[in-house]
Order: sequence, then C-alpha cells, then structure tokens
Amino acid sequence: MKKIIKNPIFTFILGAIIFGGIGVVSAYTIFANDIGYTPNDTTWKKSNGEDITNVKDAIDELYNKTSSLSSLLNKICTYQSEGSYGQKGQVGALYDCEVGPNIHKNFYILTIRDKEVDMLMDRNITQGTSKTTMTWAEAMKYVNSNNLNNTWNNVLNIKLPSAQAIANAIGNNYFDITSGVSRLCFEDKNNSTTCTHTNYDDLWLWDYTRECQGCNNSLSSTEAYGYWTENLVNTTSYSWIVYRYGQLSYDSISSSGDYGFRPVITVLKSQLN
Repeated sequence: MKKIIKNPIFTFILGAIIFGGIGVVSAYTIFANDIGYTPNDTTWKKSNGEDITNVKDAIDELYNKTSSLSSLLNKICTYQSEGSYGQKGQVGALYDCEVGPNIHKNFYILTIRDKEVDMLMDRNITQGTSKTTMTWAEAMKYVNSNNLNNTWNNVLNIKLPSAQAIANAIGNNYFDITSGVSRLCFEDKNNSTTCTHTNYDDLWLWDYTRECQGCNNSLSSTEAYGYWTENLVNTTSYSWIVYRYGQLSYDSISSSGDYGFRPVITVLKSQLN
C-alpha cells in the first residue's frame, strides 16, 4: 500500500480528487494519454518506432507484447499431409501457419534446432502484387522494414533463407557458401550448370517460380524466376539464389527483374500441431 501511495501518478490523481471536491470530480477527469511517461529502458518504443511518451502508449504496447507472448503458447502451424515432402516435424513437411490473426500461409520446415524450426514459405511473398521482383538489397530491406513484423506477430522471426540451410536441406554437405564457381543442383547433388531430375523430391524448394522445371505450380512470365537468399558469394556483387530449374545458383545483387522474396519464419516446435 505504501508503494502505491508513493507512486507520483497515484498521488497526482488522489490530489485532484481531494482538492477538486467529490461533487465535481468529473471536472477533473484525467485520460491516460494526458499523463506523461518515460520508460526506464529507452530502447522500448512503440511498434512504429516512435517514443513512448504517455501512459496510454505504455499500456497499449504492454497489451501488444502480452498478446504476442500469449500466441507463442498456442499451436499456430497445422501439418498438411497432402502436398508435403516430408514426414510431420521433419524437413520438407508442409504446414498451414497462422502467422498473424487470421493470416494463413503455407510453409515447409527448412531447418530443425533444439526448440525451434525455420520454415520456408511455399512461394514468394511478392506474388500477386504490383511488384513481383526486386534487387537483393531491396529484399534485405523488405525483411527489416516491411510491416510483416507488425502483422505476422505470431512468429519469432522473419528473414531471407540461408543458402547453407537450403544446401543442408537437400544433402549438399560439400557446399561452399563463399564460392560462386559451382552451381549445385538440388537432386543431383553435383557441380553442374544444368539440372536434370528423376523424382523431384526437392520440388518444394523451387515450386511457384516462373516457368520452373517439373513444378506443380509453374508461374507466368510476369513472375519471378526464383528468390534471393541472405548470403553473398565471395564478392559483394553476387548473391546466392534459388532458381527455377532446381538450382542453388548465384546472380548479381543488382538484378531487379528476376528474383523475389520468399520469407523464412522461426517458430517454436511447441507451436507445431
């Protein structure tokens, strides 16, 4: 009780009631956005990056944070046996994930860790918009500044796929992320500039691309040939990309007409149903 009385906000409100008189207390109504507030931790900001300056801001942000934390306790991804390229809980397994309130997207498990999994979306996020391709720098900026971080608030993280993670998912253990000399086919697992396929076990990695080889969902000429990874090759001029023929290849980071952004999300294993 002593702590409450010493609280400056409580003292201010109590003083307003006492000196204002019980009969006219309505004349002294104080709204949360009228009461100034400065967080002890200056890194705590509003979702849009602005400073928290009043009690209303603080309460709103606490509500948002609590809502996000509570979502981590829920099952947000449901296994889809049809269309899956892996067993439940394994690499290549397909899930319908509610990444945000009433926002459902399909993802494949890409990487498995102790308590978390990284999941690759089944298509580029830019499909169906007015801008379907972008440069590597634009894709990196899209991840960091786009409002996906505000709307996809059921997940732990959103990023571009790692070229090494893709190589690991297909068994290319000899893949050298710093070398742009070899172009690795997914199924063939050899050094080649062309890819031939026999069973398309790794199709989930390049499906939904422009005129792609063997795809269940080959897209029209207005869409992207593939998607960027987050990794540069051995220079700052080229980045690894996933290409329409089932290749882990590379291209100039300034290329703006060929590749898009296929997001990877991180969720807890306990969120998989």
